[in-house]
Amino acid sequence: MTAYLALISVTFLSPIVTRAIIENPKKADIYALRISALVLFLIFALRAPSVGRDISGYKDMYEHIAKHIAYDKDSYWTETGYELLELFFGRVIKADWQIFLAFCSGVSVFSYYLFIKRYSYDPAFSLLMYIFMGYMVFDISAVRNMLSVAICLFVVPLFDKKRIWPWAFIILAVIFAATQIHASAYIFFIMYLLYKIPVNGITAFFFVSLPFFFFVFRKPIVGWAINNFKKSEVDDGMSIGGNVVFYVLIILFAVLLFLIFSNQNGISLKNLGKKSLGRQDGLGLDNSFAKTDPSTMLAFRMTYSGAVFLAFIGTNIFVRMAQYGVIFSIILLPNLISKLEIKSRIVIKIAVIGFLAAYFYVYKIRLNELDFLPYVPYWAAGGGGGGL
Repeated sequence: MTAYLALISVTFLSPIVTRAIIENPKKADIYALRISALVLFLIFALRAPSVGRDISGYKDMYEHIAKHIAYDKDSYWTETGYELLELFFGRVIKADWQIFLAFCSGVSVFSYYLFIKRYSYDPAFSLLMYIFMGYMVFDISAVRNMLSVAICLFVVPLFDKKRIWPWAFIILAVIFAATQIHASAYIFFIMYLLYKIPVNGITAFFFVSLPFFFFVFRKPIVGWAINNFKKSEVDDGMSIGGNVVFYVLIILFAVLLFLIFSNQNGISLKNLGKKSLGRQDGLGLDNSFAKTDPSTMLAFRMTYSGAVFLAFIGTNIFVRMAQYGVIFSIILLPNLISKLEIKSRIVIKIAVIGFLAAYFYVYKIRLNELDFLPYVPYWAAGGGGGGL
């Protein structure tokens, strides 16, 4: 647990320290993010196979592929692209498992770093959300899913490119490459198309109707996905607990801020729902969304899509697919809070961080979800050392 507490402490304190040293707040936050991302990478890359439920299996498969003379793709359960990576590192470079894990972790953390750096108005807050909401815990075990999400995030800056050639081709090619690491990345095709739909009266009705569509057609959709991507039984339940409630609250908060009035001093809690001075005209839905900054609008759309998938068809493979959208919540909530005036911002930020810290303790640490506790470095595991 010491390693995770160190990561949380560095993430929380580094922007305070860097802002005291560097005058430019934006530069200070970027330096703080770099420090925190480096610590996150070390935690991912240096962990023993006992940290993360699936890591031992991944390690055994990697060593088998690296040492086995004949390679038959039908004898392995992972996607071809991931197996080719293992073949390259195991047989060409002749790297051991820890080097391969470090590579996967490095690519993933670097992608997350660029993602937060580009879109978040509060990088440290975004990284704390990544830790507290359980994304980090999930990624500790799900190496392929983590890597495929990271690959998809690399092309998000191209989403606003107008020309189909070459930008759309590059986006689709990269997403397809990610599907060869983990099949769940297919959902990013749909999320990209949803992002490209303009917001107007007709499409707004479409987005609002999306949950009802998935509710009605849930079973055939889930059945098709499982038959094609992951053999398993189809159940009739829906995911309406856990993070889903929090995602819905974030989305409702976003819609509220899109529709209320704001003045040059920002939005204050005491003025929520009231007209700001100097404005007599209301903001319609179209104008409210149009006036929202691109980073927040991107995060809103993707979080909304991911939450819909998770809530209404969040079974088996779709739980993994939903993460490609809900990961944008670590951008959306900090950006929304940044729209508030400073006093309201501080109050809400402290409340949210406190809630998330309690959630992390109750639902992740106490339950030891995905066997991420205790933390054991790889060099201690070989000698039977204890965890941190």
